Amino acid sequence: MLVYAIAFIIIMSVASFVTFRIVNDIISRNIEKELEIEATLIKDMILTATDTSIRNHLRTTAENNLATTEYYYNQYLDGP
Repeated sequence: MLVYAIAFIIIMSVASFVTFRIVNDIISRNIEKELEIEATLIKDMILTATDTSIRNHLRTTAENNLATTEYYYNQYLDGP
């Protein structure tokens, strides 16, 4: 009886260790995959926000320059 108990304990210990290693590897790979996805999403969000901000800044600058140019052009047309 004692031999069966020792064999059972050894088999369960080995099975538990193997199961732990497999589950640990699967969880680690899933975590790394999710982190890569999140990093890509954050990078894309930053690029989009930067692009939008630059476009808005350039549009505002162009509109201000157009208004300034129109002002001086109209003054030129009105004469001295």
